[in-house]
This record gives sequence, C-alpha cells and structure tokens, in this order.
Amino acid sequence: MSMLTLSLIVVAALANGPSTWPSSASTAQDEQEDQEEQGEQESASEDSSAEAEAVPEEEEAEPPKWTGALTFGASVSGGNTDIQKSSLTADAVKKLEKSRYTFGFIWNYSEEDDVISQRRVSGSGQFDRFVSDRLYWLAQVSGESDQNASVDLRTTVGGGLGYQFLDNDEWKLSAELGISYFDERFATDEDNDYVALRTAYKLDWTPNTRWNLAQAIQIYPSLEDSDDIYAKMDTRLKVTVSGSLFAQLQWIYDWDNTPATGKERVDNLYLLTVGWTF
Repeated sequence: MSMLTLSLIVVAALANGPSTWPSSASTAQDEQEDQEEQGEQESASEDSSAEAEAVPEEEEAEPPKWTGALTFGASVSGGNTDIQKSSLTADAVKKLEKSRYTFGFIWNYSEEDDVISQRRVSGSGQFDRFVSDRLYWLAQVSGESDQNASVDLRTTVGGGLGYQFLDNDEWKLSAELGISYFDERFATDEDNDYVALRTAYKLDWTPNTRWNLAQAIQIYPSLEDSDDIYAKMDTRLKVTVSGSLFAQLQWIYDWDNTPATGKERVDNLYLLTVGWTF
C-alpha cells in the first residue's frame, strides 16, 4: 500500500506540470525587485530630506524702530543792533502692533543787545493703545514755558479716545476727544488750573516724495469756567532737498482767552529750519 500511495503522488505532481514547482530563477527575480523597491524608497527619502534642507529659514521680522526728524535754525546780525536767534525741534514716533509712542520738543531762543527777547521751550508725549484697527485710547502729557507770554509753566495731563480715519503713505488723519487737567503758572499773575475737555486732530499729507504738509490742533475748553479756553495749532511745510536732508517752514499759533495781565491773547511763532529725518 505504501508503494502504491507514493506512486499516486508522483503521478499527480507530473500531471500538474512544472508551474507548481519552486523555481530558483523566480526567487532571484523577486529578491531583485524587492531590492530595487527598497532603493527607490531610500532615494525618495533622501530627496525629501534634501528639499527640506534646501528650504531657507524664514527671516525674522525687524523690530520696530523710532522714526522722526531733527531740525535746527539760527541767525546772527551785528552792527547797530546785535541779534542772535536759534531754534531746535525734534519729533519721534514708534509704532508697534497695537501701540504707538509720539514725542515732540521745541526750543526757541533770541537775544538782542545781550537782553533775552524770546525764550520758549515745550515738550509733549503721547501713548496710543489700539483696541481695533482704527479706534484707540490715549494718554498724553505736555509742558511749556514761554517768557514773552509770562508763562513759567503750562502743563496738561489727560486721556481719552482717538480714531484713525486714514493711515497710508499719502494721507494720515486722526481725531481725539478726552479730559485733561490744565495748569498755568504765570510769572506775575495768580496761577490758573482747571479740568478741561480736550479735542484734537492731526493731519499729514505727502503728495509726492518731496513735499509734506502736517498740521496738529489741540483745544482745551474749561469744564469749570467758560472763559478759560486755550488752543494751539502747529503747521509745518517740508520739502526734501536730498536724501534725509530737508527744509521746513513752521508756524505755531497759540490762543489763550485768559492771558497774563498786559499780554495778548494771540501769539505767533514762525520758524525756518533745516532738518534730517531718521
């Protein structure tokens, strides 16, 4: 029986043919295909790594910088009358993603025959915090001394809200409304202080690369006495001479409804200066 069983198995194998037999050639071919596939995967992985390394790292954004201008003007005359005049102004602005810092300074001095005829110094600072693209709240402070107006020190401190209507390369326009503490200390008269409403607007127009017109107006009407009103207007026309060098004509207009005794309500200051932007 065992010989008969073995014979049947052999006959069945022969009947099925060589397709069911193991083939060394087929096995070698399969191994070669596996190796080629593995090589392609390794090559693709290397290419992906090379591409990842080739992608340059994103450059870090430069931190916000201060921008602004410095101006200086002077004149000297001698002979029958010795007159010396000089002036200096400085402005700086720094903008962050949600904040803005603004500072200003003006110094004007004149002397005639060794007698001081004009000495005026003022400085201001403002912080803006944007709560949306256009709306912001603000805090501001300013101080000024004006010998001709007999003002030893004029101080304002306050806060409020502002709205940026325009802010592009050609136009910048904003308006502000708030409450301020207003204090005037005179050289001869009694001091005057009160709580005031503060209204202000700022305009900046740059029609081309050479010309620029800027104006800022602030008005402080007293909430305690309707007679106490103070206003200031600062208008500047600037023309670029070359690069960062420019010439500027500046007009500062002050109006004080309750000035020191013997002084005029209106005070004008004109400055012709040369400046540099930064």
